[in-house]
Amino acid sequence: MKIHADLKPSHLGRLLEVVLYLLVGVLCALSGLPLWVTLVTAVLLLVVFGTQRLRAAAMPRLIQLIQLDRRDWCWYEVTMSPQHGLQSARVEAKLQQVQRVGPVLVLRFQSAPDNRPCAWVIWRDQVDADNWRRLVVLARFWSDPLPQA
Repeated sequence: MKIHADLKPSHLGRLLEVVLYLLVGVLCALSGLPLWVTLVTAVLLLVVFGTQRLRAAAMPRLIQLIQLDRRDWCWYEVTMSPQHGLQSARVEAKLQQVQRVGPVLVLRFQSAPDNRPCAWVIWRDQVDADNWRRLVVLARFWSDPLPQA
């Protein structure tokens, strides 16, 4: 039961982010603070939200995840940069840990070429139903850190 999943952008993740920003804004508006404090907070929230969007656009995005064997995985990621445009890269790594929190899975890897840690967050709506079931089984099987080989 190997995993070969094509990933699409998550609508759940974006929705949760927007809802949290709106919640903070509503709580600030209903807090009874002076108007100028509420306006400054609203401007700061907009700046933080915009900064997050710009940073997210520059970070690599996972587009395909492939399980090679028990611990060896590879994935394809794309990065958009003003200098080089759209770039795709294949990365191989060893799976270290899998965590599940509701509709989210966190896969932690140790990258093969430079031995750097890497983690990917996968939302339920990013993969099809079969691959989600496989990932959930993987999370149950490897909920604790794997022993070092």
